[in-house]
Amino acid sequence: MDTVVSIAQNCIVVLALGFLYDASYRLHLHRPKIRLDILLGGIFSLLIAIMHFTPVLHINLDIHVAFVMLTYSSLVGGVVAGIMSLLIYVGIDVFIFSDPITIEYLILLLSLTGLGYALRVGYKSSVSQYTVTELLAVCFVLISLMILIPLVFNAPSLLFNAPILFLGLITTVFLVFMFTGVVLRRTMTLHQSEAALLARSAYEGFLSKAISDEIFQITFDNKQQVTGVEPLLLQGNGTFSTPIGLENWRTLVHPEDISNTESFLKQLFLGETMIAELRIKIVATGLYEWRRVYGMPIKHPVEDYVYRAYIASKDISPEKSARFEHEAAQLERERVAILKAFSLQSEHQFRTPLSSIHTNLYLLRKVSDEQKRARYLNVIEEQARLLMELVESLSLLTQIEIRNELTEYSLNINEIVQGLLPRYIKEAEAKKVTIEAVLAEKLPKLRGNPLYIKSSIHHLIRNAVAYTPSGGNVTVITRVTQNIMGKKAIELVVEDTGVGMSDKVLAHAFERFYRADVAQTSSGLGLGLPLVKEVALYYGGKVNLFSTIGKGTVVVLSLPVM
Repeated sequence: MDTVVSIAQNCIVVLALGFLYDASYRLHLHRPKIRLDILLGGIFSLLIAIMHFTPVLHINLDIHVAFVMLTYSSLVGGVVAGIMSLLIYVGIDVFIFSDPITIEYLILLLSLTGLGYALRVGYKSSVSQYTVTELLAVCFVLISLMILIPLVFNAPSLLFNAPILFLGLITTVFLVFMFTGVVLRRTMTLHQSEAALLARSAYEGFLSKAISDEIFQITFDNKQQVTGVEPLLLQGNGTFSTPIGLENWRTLVHPEDISNTESFLKQLFLGETMIAELRIKIVATGLYEWRRVYGMPIKHPVEDYVYRAYIASKDISPEKSARFEHEAAQLERERVAILKAFSLQSEHQFRTPLSSIHTNLYLLRKVSDEQKRARYLNVIEEQARLLMELVESLSLLTQIEIRNELTEYSLNINEIVQGLLPRYIKEAEAKKVTIEAVLAEKLPKLRGNPLYIKSSIHHLIRNAVAYTPSGGNVTVITRVTQNIMGKKAIELVVEDTGVGMSDKVLAHAFERFYRADVAQTSSGLGLGLPLVKEVALYYGGKVNLFSTIGKGTVVVLSLPVM
């Protein structure tokens, strides 16, 4: 009878564990700074103390099952809770009951505590995840430790000294362990369900606020006319205060967005779900704000037309402002970078020829020898030509960027190449560089401005000659190909056996003012390839660049035919 009463008392203590665990969990939710593992350590320590005074068999025998809580303490609360419970357990035995501390006693307590922590770390950390079969297995391990550890150390054991008492102890351990597992499983499962509901509620609340500041209903008649707008949800200042008709709806939309709004409403009436970004007037302030508007059409249950639509709008004014500010800042950074690059490059490229012109003019005034005067005049003429080319390149780039329309003509690429080659053949012969032209016969014509096209070809040939050393070759090829759309295109290929470019230089080759020649020993502003690229894009073509250091460079300019 004493055993039955004692078992009932222990089960009541276990029920209290469920309430205390629930209270600790909710306290931690409201006070996150309070550590849950410390709270759990305190709860299990309290239960261990109570169970010390609730003997299983007889009060004089002082046989209890408080050690069961050591396993659950470290399993549920971790190492901190496990250590707290273990210290309380030993402290009660030593200081209250004056029990002797033996090796087998300490090893048993440490084993039971370690069993819970090992399960937490190496298997499953939450009791709610354990099945009944798994709890039975853990209980079997716990009972085995109770039997084996005393046998290993030849300590007295109830198994042999009092089998009947031992059977009652094992029965109580089994019932208390399984009942504790069931209580904790139930409590933790409820907590997880509550957490899932709270998370879903918070998520849905977040979505409703994040997706829409306002939700309203628009009604249509069967002639696609808006007959009313009724607010269903208003947050903040609100856009609408009373149901409004079509004319009032127009007054709430920014004049520049009226056509987009009409298109939005028309598509809604046709049964399409719509999204648009519109500027809507806020009634309370009279100011326009950017709104991302979502529309969901609802068809009439009997007649086949959309008779109403639900509209949700979200204030995106901060997003728009941030985007505009970012774009403005980006444009400003690009402008400053271009001006900086232009300033650094042009200072050298314009100063050098101007200084040369100034020097040669001075010498020209000082000499009377005709040969010397002719040489000085040639230098002045060459430097002036270089300056004109630089200015023309800048002017062409500017015209292309602002899409300044120039008169276009029917052009023959072969004729342009043939007109430019004599100029560079003379320069190439001086460097002992061979120029060869392989021009396709009956080449179709393209439509464009001769200034743009001629300048692009000029830069490609000049670069090839300039960067090809003595004994090298430059080949200019024209041919007809088809682009990926199956349309005919004219390709101009300029191939040289020059110094080539590294991958690093290739990555920046089409950037404005970029110079691979850091020492700037060669002339130019770094505008040639950028100009070629802009011309290609302007006419719907493309330019590709291939190069290997020490082997040469190939540039392919592709332009669509007429």
